[in-house]
Amino acid sequence: MSKFTSRIAWPLLGLWMFGFAVDYCRVKLQGEPVFCSVQEEGTYVCSGYSYRVYKHPVTGRNEYTLELFGEEVVCTLTN
Repeated sequence: MSKFTSRIAWPLLGLWMFGFAVDYCRVKLQGEPVFCSVQEEGTYVCSGYSYRVYKHPVTGRNEYTLELFGEEVVCTLTN
């Protein structure tokens, strides 16, 4: 990898990781990410990852699924 490419790739990767970390913490705590766009109610999509957020009907807690590059990584849904 040339120096020019690495000077661009590493900061972009760092920004993506920062956005992912902020969104993950925000969904976990408040149920709504910052850097994602809304596809439909409860479905948030960003570059490389997406969330589906549901409110549990009994407890009222936010439950979510996280998909990273199309594969489900985290699922906190209960029956």
